[in-house]
Amino acid sequence: MTSTEKKGVDGEEIDNFNAIQDPNTLAALQEKLGQMTIKKPDLDELDLPPAVRKRVNAIKNIQLQTTKIEADFFKQVHKLEVEYAQKYAPLYRRRAEIVSGEVEPSASECVMAGEEQDNEKTDNEKQENDNDTEKGIPGFWLTIFKNTEILAEMTQP
Repeated sequence: MTSTEKKGVDGEEIDNFNAIQDPNTLAALQEKLGQMTIKKPDLDELDLPPAVRKRVNAIKNIQLQTTKIEADFFKQVHKLEVEYAQKYAPLYRRRAEIVSGEVEPSASECVMAGEEQDNEKTDNEKQENDNDTEKGIPGFWLTIFKNTEILAEMTQP
């Protein structure tokens, strides 16, 4: 008997490797597996005393109410997501334009909120910007991915 052959339950030799590769065998196996179901015990089939059955029904009703509230919650969350997506969209577009070098940010956009800059510093930055030949922010998204813990694992060097 070869390494791929085994004795079957009924005593016949089976070539496992060829059986697995045979599309008809695979189809028959998939069909058989598809017909199999796992049956969970139904409360109606359990022999529960009437008092316990009433309690179980009460808990089922509570769960149904909870599910309805949860569905409403997710509808409200979706509405908020849609509303705020519209608010974010122009900001994301502007960021994409600056990152790609399509446009240069205005002087007011270049000042960090909460930071005060004197005019001399701003004038020096204007001169530096005039000398820049690089457009946008090279490697912006790669840098973001590398410096964000959850995304860094997905980034290849």
